Amino acid sequence: DNYVKELFTKAIEKNIAVIGITDYFLVDGYEKIKNEYLSNEQKLNTLFTNDEIEKIKKILILPNIEFRLNKFVGRNSINFHVIFSEEVSINDIKENFLHEIDFVYEGNPQTQDEKWKLKIENLKRLGEKLKREHSEFTDRDELFIGMVNAVVDDSQILEILNKKPSIFKGNFLILLPADEDLSEIDWNSRDHNVRKVLIQKSDILFSSNENTKEWALGLKHEEIENFINEFKSLKPCIWSSDAHSFDRLFEPDLKRYTWVKADPTFEGLKQIIYEPDERVRIQEGKPEEKRSYFVISKVRFIDNTGQNNFQSDYIELNQDLTSIIGGKSTGKSLLLYYIAKTINQDEVSNRLKDIERNIDIYDFHDDKNFDFEVCLLYTSPSPRDLSTSRMPSSA
Repeated sequence: DNYVKELFTKAIEKNIAVIGITDYFLVDGYEKIKNEYLSNEQKLNTLFTNDEIEKIKKILILPNIEFRLNKFVGRNSINFHVIFSEEVSINDIKENFLHEIDFVYEGNPQTQDEKWKLKIENLKRLGEKLKREHSEFTDRDELFIGMVNAVVDDSQILEILNKKPSIFKGNFLILLPADEDLSEIDWNSRDHNVRKVLIQKSDILFSSNENTKEWALGLKHEEIENFINEFKSLKPCIWSSDAHSFDRLFEPDLKRYTWVKADPTFEGLKQIIYEPDERVRIQEGKPEEKRSYFVISKVRFIDNTGQNNFQSDYIELNQDLTSIIGGKSTGKSLLLYYIAKTINQDEVSNRLKDIERNIDIYDFHDDKNFDFEVCLLYTSPSPRDLSTSRMPSSA
């Protein structure tokens, strides 16, 4: 309860749109949050207010499974992440993916390694065995010891995902931490191709380093096509807090927050692999930040005349680009006229005086039962607060 309370309270405070719940080898943390909290209204009501619950339900939660590979740099194994779409069921992730992955339990002379499936019970049994055999492990939890020592093969991971396209095709992304252990592999060493093949397999790199980002976009190569030929695709970089404590939740080092220009969906996240330079930024402030009073969130006609000239539903507008499309005499100019007149009546009047040709002047506002509303997006105290303007009383 305390973890979930901290997680979502801080997410709301920082206006987080997407959270990846990360476990080594498992999807259990994601499953617990989805089933025991987000799908349990009674439980949520004991931890959060109605307003908080409404905001929490707008946050996308994705399962991120981290694997320790059977490839090592010094004392550390290289890590490999698989992020799944929220559309993939937890049962499919377990039964049709994780439980088909092998790890080596033990070896024997002149025989194949004994391999066990990647399940909690088997990881615990590996831990129990290693604790019996190695005294330095005796004071640690069996599952912890099993997870620390188990390693898997990246080729098998991709083989399993690709042999079940009806479940997984288009529903997962491969991410590689580029600036952790992998960066310690010298490009001029015998492990050159190990490093290269892992990068070739990845969709996205975990890195906030500007040099890595430029390299992954092919900007360090003479030709971008040369990078694509060598590494198979351009690699967008993203970053996170990688929080292992409450105080680090959603607080990456140096405030290097990841901003993705897309809908907060898995499909939106996938767009960065097709437009890696245009769709993602790592920086403290929101890219293309606009002054709040420059952004119209939504508008509507308020028609109480009884004539049913207009629907009173809100028309939502995109803060970056809005195109008004319609045939002749469908109300395009009328809509623009009342948006402008509501925001600044005097400016509209002055502009009309400067126009030398005759234009249609709308007079719906002469009826006291007609009104028009413009909602501006404000960033204080909450990014979701709106400021509302109605037609001027003199109109």
